[in-house]
Amino acid sequence: MNEELLIRYRTILNSITNELPDKKYISKEHLFWMLEEIEYNEEQSLTKKHRWLGYIQGILIAFSILDVDEERDITRPLLNGD
Repeated sequence: MNEELLIRYRTILNSITNELPDKKYISKEHLFWMLEEIEYNEEQSLTKKHRWLGYIQGILIAFSILDVDEERDITRPLLNGD
C-alpha cells in the first residue's frame, strides 16, 4: 500500500473538526483505525486494503471533505492506475 497516500488521509482526518458524525462506521476514529489496519495488518489482502481505502475516500467525498475529480488526479499516479 502506498505510504504517501496513508499519510495524506491521516493528515486530512487530523485537520477536520466537526465534518464527520460520531457514528460507528463513519467516525474519524473508525477511519483512523481502518488506516492502521491497512498499513500494519499483514494478513489483510491487498484487495481488501484497496476496498477499505475506497471506503475511506467515499466517506470523505460524501461529506465534501474531498473532491472526487481532484482525488482521482492525486491518487491515480500513486496507485499506478490508468
